[in-house]
Amino acid sequence: MESEIILSDHSQNFDEELVFRLSKEWDEGPRLDFKIKIFDFIFKKDDDSKEKFIKLLIALANVSRRIGKPTWILFGVDNQKHNICDIAQDFPENFTNEIKNGGISHCFTDRIANKFYTIAREYISPYPQFTTEYGKLDNKWIFYIQISPTYSDTPFSVSKDFGNLRAGDIYVRYGDSNILVPSDQIKYLLSNNEAIYIDQDQWKMIIGYYTQGDFLQSYNLPNQIKLTSHEFPDEEICSKTIDLIINNGEKRIYINGIRGLGKSTLMHQIAYRLANLHQIENITNRKYYGEVIESSPPQQIHKLDVIPAFPVPIYFRLRTEIVSRDDLENQILKKFSSIFEKNKELNKLSSLFKIPGTKWVLLLDGLDELFNPTDAEPSIDTWLQNLPHNVTVIISSRPTESHAQIRDLGFTILTINPLTKEKIIEFIHNGIYQIKESMENEGSIIDDIEICSVVNNIDEWLENNIEIFEHLDNPRALIGLLSNIIPNPYFNDLIGEEQESIEVKSSQNIFTIASSNQTANELPKAFSEIEDPSQGNISGIGEIKFDSDVSSQNNEPNKLLVNLPTLAMSVRLITTYIETKEKQRRPLGQTSTNIADQSHRKLTKVAWESSWDDILVSIGKFIHKKILKDEHVKWCEMIGFLYKNYSKTMATYRYCS
Repeated sequence: MESEIILSDHSQNFDEELVFRLSKEWDEGPRLDFKIKIFDFIFKKDDDSKEKFIKLLIALANVSRRIGKPTWILFGVDNQKHNICDIAQDFPENFTNEIKNGGISHCFTDRIANKFYTIAREYISPYPQFTTEYGKLDNKWIFYIQISPTYSDTPFSVSKDFGNLRAGDIYVRYGDSNILVPSDQIKYLLSNNEAIYIDQDQWKMIIGYYTQGDFLQSYNLPNQIKLTSHEFPDEEICSKTIDLIINNGEKRIYINGIRGLGKSTLMHQIAYRLANLHQIENITNRKYYGEVIESSPPQQIHKLDVIPAFPVPIYFRLRTEIVSRDDLENQILKKFSSIFEKNKELNKLSSLFKIPGTKWVLLLDGLDELFNPTDAEPSIDTWLQNLPHNVTVIISSRPTESHAQIRDLGFTILTINPLTKEKIIEFIHNGIYQIKESMENEGSIIDDIEICSVVNNIDEWLENNIEIFEHLDNPRALIGLLSNIIPNPYFNDLIGEEQESIEVKSSQNIFTIASSNQTANELPKAFSEIEDPSQGNISGIGEIKFDSDVSSQNNEPNKLLVNLPTLAMSVRLITTYIETKEKQRRPLGQTSTNIADQSHRKLTKVAWESSWDDILVSIGKFIHKKILKDEHVKWCEMIGFLYKNYSKTMATYRYCS
């Protein structure tokens, strides 16, 4: 049965609810110490009890300094049974008489509290901020000391020799004990202002963020392709990156790959995999600062902190403008602090990285997407060089020479391999079977023989249009094609994101479209000879659909009718899809829409000045004539309008759309 709180004479800020909660719901530990009675030195000379008080106050003050929360010494509570004990019953007679005669304030303030303040000023440096309060609970006198967080430059220590205490001794709490901090470990006893304190529940919130949403979706893509790198061709790149961090201790990793290879998806997968290394029930070494988990105190004082067992990911997309090092830190910090409740206390990124014993993995996604690369990259370069040793950095980017200086900062380079013919076929096959599964989950009946026939038809189409493989060397290009030939509801399940079928419009047609019996090497002579595809109904081209004469409700199998587009239309669908995605970016210092429009106009002019019979064209002469600029060529390569031929001595390009 809970005790009734009876309020009697008390100091101005006496908090009876706090006292009741601490005495009944808390145990002694790093933030709380119970005493049945007041220290004897208050009433008589007793150096032993004075020494114990000095040590206890220093230890609690250092805990408060580290975690940013108050600590307490509560007099009048039995530690074993949590019973309230009247501290006045052990007072000398002159103290008791003074209380009885109405001198309550003088007794508790002048004769007791002031002695605590005097000893603290004389023997503790810097002086800890604490208050004393007195009052009654269950009609029994209670006295407590509340130590407030003080973010001093140095930990609290003994200021001069006294008894067994030596000047410079520093104490901290380990459970309900006061332990001496070894001199070589003092540097790890940081203030909450230097290194923010995060308890176990908050760590769960932070790490849990990277196991859901886009991170979970990226990891669970049902048809994701296992990407490899040029440097480690036999190992899946996500697993290899984790291995380099955990087992090899790599501190700088640069993931390099052309557009559409899935770099952002990969970065999300890495963050997810890192977060899932942590076991949710044992995510940290202890639940709160100074919790007793070993039979004896740890020799390394930083282990008193709440430390995750594995590196903690921080994901940040660089599709932004960065004006300075501080601006970069502030943007990362703003994003990070939004995922847990410390956003008001967290005012600098270094206060995260300085948490003793922690390891971090900073994932900077899309270095090539910076709005102002010329101004931003020097700031990033300097910032990277000054990161502490416990921070690993992973940068993703498209290949560009402007990043050479950053890559030279000791980065391990991982270059994502384009998709091979075998992986392209595997992706398409898996997609068809997963669509079958989705349809069956909705009640349709799909015959296995029919599916095999569909797969065989697609394989035959691929073999008859072998040139298509050079345009499908990345997941985005594959999605661009498949999203237009597979019904959207099922395709959304396949790739894990909302997709729209992209309509090809005549205004986008800067190149000619081959007819159904033409290959990519048989391009017509001029635009005027080509029927505008937007005038016809292309929505049915390449769709996978049901035979409406067959009803799944009659338990008869549905048929999948596959009408694949021509090679030229396939390339058109791919490039249009990629361009639509690219317009969401801001590369080259301009909006993508402006770059796209300029590139269309310029390349149209090149097309008219070139011979349509000459498929391979040297772009250099058009740059020399100032018809094309480097950014126009870069855009057209990125989209797929121009396909670079690396087998030629000179840089030559082929019109691909």
